[in-house]
Amino acid sequence: MEGIRGTQLMETGSPVGGAAPLSGAWVRDVIDALTSFRPALPNGTVPDGRAELIDQLRALEDLKSAAAAAQARIAVSFDAAQRSAETNLGVPADERGRGVAAQIALARRESPPKDPGC
Repeated sequence: MEGIRGTQLMETGSPVGGAAPLSGAWVRDVIDALTSFRPALPNGTVPDGRAELIDQLRALEDLKSAAAAAQARIAVSFDAAQRSAETNLGVPADERGRGVAAQIALARRESPPKDPGC
């Protein structure tokens, strides 16, 4: 888990437009690894100490935080890309970005906002 702490989901560059996200396949590999995760030390033995189990819980919390931050960056990038595309299509400024919040909510498996202007 220590190696995951410093891993970034986006390459260096500007947070909007210039950064390239890693492949969805990589994210799926991480999900598969976590789905089959069982508490163990690097040598394959089950930890005897409670401290090691607490360390593993903490590392997973760090991973959740990193994933939430990545989701936020991706949502901002999606919003910017959508608005840019709509600008290029000549959509009036006050109508750009409509529906973005709903699309992001659905991708996050959340209820979309009730406001039709979102």
